[in-house]
This record gives sequence, C-alpha cells and structure tokens, in this order.
Amino acid sequence: MGDAGPAAANGAGAALAAAEAKATENWNSYLRAVAEMENYRKRMDRELAFDKAGIKVIDPQGQPFDPAWHEAMVAQESRDAPANTVLSVIQKGYSLNGRLLRPARVVVSKAPGGDAN
Repeated sequence: MGDAGPAAANGAGAALAAAEAKATENWNSYLRAVAEMENYRKRMDRELAFDKAGIKVIDPQGQPFDPAWHEAMVAQESRDAPANTVLSVIQKGYSLNGRLLRPARVVVSKAPGGDAN
C-alpha cells in the first residue's frame, strides 16, 4: 500500500498540472476573444460617428485617377491596367459632406515603356 500512494500522487499531480495548463490556455483564448470584440465595437462606433458626421472614406482602388480627390505618390508601369488607374491605395482619404478633408494617397498606373530617357 505504501508503494501505490506515491505513484497515485504523481499521476494525480500530472493530471492536475495538465488541467491547470488547459485552464490557462482557455483563459488566454477568452481574453483574446474579449479584446477582439472590444476592438470591433470601437471600430463600429467610429464608423457610425463618421456616418453621422457626414464623413466618407475615399478608397479608390481600381478607379481612374482623379487629382482633385487623389494624391499620386508613385507612377508604376502596368500592362494589366489602363494608364492613370489607381493600382493600390497607400493611405485612404476622407471627405466631409462632399468636400475633401484629406486626399487618398495612391499608386497610379502608367503605360509601359513610356519614358525614352
């Protein structure tokens, strides 16, 4: 009986350690999920505050370049897109009730081999 006691205690200790590790893992997963939901709620609140205030996001991906609303940061040769098309957005812009607050900073396409120099 003396030999069975320590072996049983070691088995119980290992099971307890495994259960504690699993509990810690579950607690960390819970905290991450709570933080994600809090960030989502804050992001939705900001977007609703933007809509109520009349602020619109300018995200011109794939649209023709418009210098009144977009700021070209780079001109990149492209065979896939027509010239003066927004290839990617570096920084989104914003407008307030139809007036420009900040232009979208974009990469614009240009015809390949356009420069001879």
